[in-house]
Amino acid sequence: MEAKSGIQNKILKNTAVIALMIAVVLMLVMIFFMRSLTSSILLETLQPMAKSASQSVEGNLHMMADRIFMIGDNAAFTDEAVSKEEKQDLLDTAKSGIEFVWLALYSADGSLYTGSVSSPSSISQGEFFTMLKDTRNLVIDDTRVTENGLEIVIGVPLFDKNKEIIYYLIGSYKYDVLNDVLSNINIGKNGTAFIINKDGKYMAHHDSQLVFDEKTLFDSFGDKEEIHKLSEQMLVGQTGVAEIGSWNQKRIFSYSPIRGTRWSLAVTAPQSDFMAAANKAVLVGFIITCVLLLLAAAMMHRLSSRIQGPLGRVTSRIATLAEGDLHTKVEVENTNDETEILSRALANTVESMNLYTTELTRVLTELSQSNLDISVDGTFQGDFVVMKDSLDQIIEYLNEIMYEIQQAAIEVSQTSYQVQENAFQVETSSGGQAEAVTRLYDETIIIQENVEEVNKHTDTMRQFMESANSSIGAGSVHMKEMINAMNKISSNSTEIKKINAFMEDIALQTHILALNASIEAAHAGVFGKGFAVVASEIGNLAAKSGHSSRQTAEIIENSMQAITDGVNCAKQTAVSIQEMAEISAKIFDIAHKLSSAVMKEKRALETISQQISEINALAQNNLDSSRQSAAASQTLTEQSDNLKKRIQRFRLKR
Repeated sequence: MEAKSGIQNKILKNTAVIALMIAVVLMLVMIFFMRSLTSSILLETLQPMAKSASQSVEGNLHMMADRIFMIGDNAAFTDEAVSKEEKQDLLDTAKSGIEFVWLALYSADGSLYTGSVSSPSSISQGEFFTMLKDTRNLVIDDTRVTENGLEIVIGVPLFDKNKEIIYYLIGSYKYDVLNDVLSNINIGKNGTAFIINKDGKYMAHHDSQLVFDEKTLFDSFGDKEEIHKLSEQMLVGQTGVAEIGSWNQKRIFSYSPIRGTRWSLAVTAPQSDFMAAANKAVLVGFIITCVLLLLAAAMMHRLSSRIQGPLGRVTSRIATLAEGDLHTKVEVENTNDETEILSRALANTVESMNLYTTELTRVLTELSQSNLDISVDGTFQGDFVVMKDSLDQIIEYLNEIMYEIQQAAIEVSQTSYQVQENAFQVETSSGGQAEAVTRLYDETIIIQENVEEVNKHTDTMRQFMESANSSIGAGSVHMKEMINAMNKISSNSTEIKKINAFMEDIALQTHILALNASIEAAHAGVFGKGFAVVASEIGNLAAKSGHSSRQTAEIIENSMQAITDGVNCAKQTAVSIQEMAEISAKIFDIAHKLSSAVMKEKRALETISQQISEINALAQNNLDSSRQSAAASQTLTEQSDNLKKRIQRFRLKR
C-alpha cells in the first residue's frame, strides 16, 4: 500500500507542481506586462500634464509681470516733481485694483521710499536685490513665508532719463497664484505636483505646509542619488520623465522648467496608485487558475486511482518475490495497457525462476552430498544460461580438482611412507654414529692419558741423563788426574778400543732411535701406540749403556792393575770418556727435544679431544633431529591416509 500510495502521490504532486509553476509564470508575466503598461501610460500622461502645468504657472507669472510693468510705466513714479504722497496715492490706487499683498517703491540703495504699511523697510539684503541690480530687468523672487502667509514678490527697476535706476517697484502677490494651478493637478491617490527652486526647496506644493516649513525635495523623497540626479536635470531647465524607486515602490516623475524663473515644476505619482485594476485582473486570474488546478487535481486523482490498483498488486507481488517467494501465483491484470504487459511478464518471470531455482537447488544439494557426477538439466534463457554454464563449468572444474587431489593424495601417501622409512633409517644411523663418536671420544681420552704418562717418563729420562752427564764429567776429571798412572795400561788398549767402538754403535743407534721417535710423535695424532714402542727401545738402549758402563768399569779396574804399563791406554780412555760426555750431551739434547715433542702431542690431543667432543654434541643433535623427523613423517603418513579417506567420499565423473 505504501508503494501504491507513493505513485499516486507522485503523480498528483508532479501535476500540481507543474500546473502551479505554469500559473505562477503566467501571473508573473501578467504582472510584468500590466506594470509595464501602467508605466507607459503614466509616462505618456504625466509629461503633457507637467508641461501644461508649467505653462499655466508661466501664464500667471507673466500676468503678474505685466501688471508690474503696467504700473511701472507710469512716468509719475520717475518724475521728481511728483511728491512722495502723490506717488503713494498712485501705489494705493494700483494695489486696490489688483490683488497685491503690498506694493512699494524702493530707492536705488534698496531702502523703502514709499509703500504699503506691510512693506519691508529694506530689500537690500538678499539675492533678490542683487539680481535686480545685475539684470536691470524684472525679477521674480522665491516664495516667502511672512506673517501674512505665503507671498510671491516681483520687482522691476525704474529708470530716469539717463537710464539710471532711480527706484525699484516691488509688489507681493498672494500664494494663490501658484496654488490655483497645482490644486487643479489631481493624479492618483498619492500623486502630487510641486515647484522647486535651484536649491531644491519647495516654492509651491499641494501640501502648502511643506512650503511653510521650507522643506526640500530631498526631505520628501530621500537623499538618494536618483533624487539628486532628478534635481540637477530639473534645475538646468530640462524637460523629461524619470522612474525612481524599486520594483514595488516605483514612482514616476515628470518635470518641466518654468520659463522666466529659476524654478521647475514636477508632477509625480506612485505606480501603485494605478495598479488597482491590474491587481484586480491578477487576482481574478489567480482565482481562475486555482479552480483549474483543483479540476486538474480531481482528474489526475481519478486517473491515478485507476492506475494505482493493478500496479499496486503487481508491485506487491514483486515485493514478495524480492523476499524469496517463488511459488505464489501471479494474477495477470486485464487492463489492456502496460500494467497488463508488466503483470504477464512478471508471471512468466516467476514461473521461469521457479523452474531455474528448483533445478539449481537439486544440483547444489547433490554437490553438498559430495556427488560430483551431475550436471544442470533443462532449458535456461537469458542471463540464466550464463548461470547454468557457469555451474556446469564449476562442476567440471571440481571434478578435475578432486581427481588431481586424489592422485596427489596417493602420491603423498606413498611418499610419506618412504619418508617415514628413510627417517627411521636416518634415526638408526644417527644413533650408531653417536655411539661411534662417543667411543672415539673415550679412546682419545685414553690416548691422552698415555701421552701424559710418556711425558712423565721422558722427564725422568732427561733427569737421569743430566745425572749421567754430571758423572761422566767427574770421570773425565778423574781420568785426567790418572793419566800419569794410566801410562802403563797400553796393553789393554785393544779392549778399550772395542769398548769405544761399542759406545759409538750405541750412540748411532740412539741417534736413529731419536729420529724414529720424532717421526712417530708427528703421527701420534690418531694412533699413540708407536710412541710407546719408541719409549721401550730407548729404555733398552739405556740398559745396554749401563751394561757397557759396568764392563768399562771392570776394564778400568783391570787397567788400574796394569796402570804402570797402560799410560797410553789411559790417555785413549780419557779421550773416549770425553767422547762419551759429548754423546751424553747429545742424548740429553735428544731427550729434551723428545719432551718438547711429547708436550706438543699432548696439546694436539687436547684440541682433538675438544673437537671430538663437539662432534659428539652434533651427533647427538642429529640423533634428536632424526627422531623428530621420524615422528613428523609418521604424522604425515597418518594425515595422508586421512586425506585419501576423505577424497574417496566424492563420486567423480569417469
